[in-house]
Amino acid sequence: MRLRDLVFDIDPFEKDEKIEAWLAGAVDDPSLGYTSAELAEHVRVEFSTYSWLLDAMLERTKFDILERRLSRFVYRAYVCKARPA
Repeated sequence: MRLRDLVFDIDPFEKDEKIEAWLAGAVDDPSLGYTSAELAEHVRVEFSTYSWLLDAMLERTKFDILERRLSRFVYRAYVCKARPA
């Protein structure tokens, strides 16, 4: 299984500081990527999770995580394999 999503790879206690820095690094031109307003909207309504929670959910549902890739601290890509029943 391949999974790509916005997953916060931070300690929950530093989320405000890290998310503010992420928003500050957004592009101004929406034709070039997501703007700060669009990213802030995502944070408000999409309920993205933390990496330590998603990792545990994958492992508990019998997936072995073969590869994790992280871009900045929010964009995560996984390659997983289901364990035999």
